[in-house]
Amino acid sequence: MRDNLLAQLEEWDGTWPEAWRPKPGEILSGRVLGYSQAQGMYGPVWVCTVKRDPDGERVAIWLSSTVLLAEFRKLRPRPGERIAVKFAGQHSSRGYNLFKVVVDRPPAEPTLEPLGGERGDPVADDDASL
Repeated sequence: MRDNLLAQLEEWDGTWPEAWRPKPGEILSGRVLGYSQAQGMYGPVWVCTVKRDPDGERVAIWLSSTVLLAEFRKLRPRPGERIAVKFAGQHSSRGYNLFKVVVDRPPAEPTLEPLGGERGDPVADDDASL
């Protein structure tokens, strides 16, 4: 553990990584180095630092988009794991930013616990058309 801490400090050159500002269709892939908090325009924001493939440049992904933060919360990429993030642009009618995140890890074993859509479960009124 101590060696990992020292390696992190040795990698740090006194500068903070540049923020990723993607254009529609752009993909960022690399290894998660860690997370920090920064002050955004509307308050504190989580920032994920990634060592980009293939050049090894450090890049900061500001998780200030609701969709992007939701993707990270769902997948919870851990330091050391490889991720890829795609920015697909803005939703055509609602205007929010569309992101997709994938993590390079073996798929989780499904628990096969009931999800609520099994035969005999009550159907909500708004689901009756399904």
